[in-house]
Amino acid sequence: MLPNVPPKPLKEQVLDYDKLEYPLVPASVTQRLQFSSELPQYFNELSRDKLEELARSPELLQSYLYKTSNFEQIGTEIVDSLEKQIEYTTKLLNNVNEDIVPQTDQINKQLEQFHEKLKKFDQLQVRMYDLLNKYSRESIIRAVERSVNDKDRDTKSLVDQILLSETGKIA
Repeated sequence: MLPNVPPKPLKEQVLDYDKLEYPLVPASVTQRLQFSSELPQYFNELSRDKLEELARSPELLQSYLYKTSNFEQIGTEIVDSLEKQIEYTTKLLNNVNEDIVPQTDQINKQLEQFHEKLKKFDQLQVRMYDLLNKYSRESIIRAVERSVNDKDRDTKSLVDQILLSETGKIA
């Protein structure tokens, strides 16, 4: 069975990226960059060998394009923004090292102390329940019955000894 799919819209939906709550693509990225493609006048003065060397060497051509096509300015802007980000992150790192790390160490020490106290509390709680279990009604009844049975046995053995000693005197 195929899933139910909504019908295809009649008009193509065009999204205005500037009106989105969280823009997907920055406006600067969507703009086309245009570079001047005209060759300077001094290229006419270069020999054919030099032009062929420039065309065959990707490194030379790339460096020439970088110099003439505004890539250098874009590169410096990127480097500047990266330097600002590095400066900001080093400030954050210093803040973390100076403020947050000592607080975290203090919290960890307190957690260790609380853990030890909780462990001791748990042990005392188990001991308390053992003692309470010892003094519960049923355990008290069992202890009294045991004591009564022990005393009854002792009494019977004493009575038997007395009877034996009296019968031994009579005989």
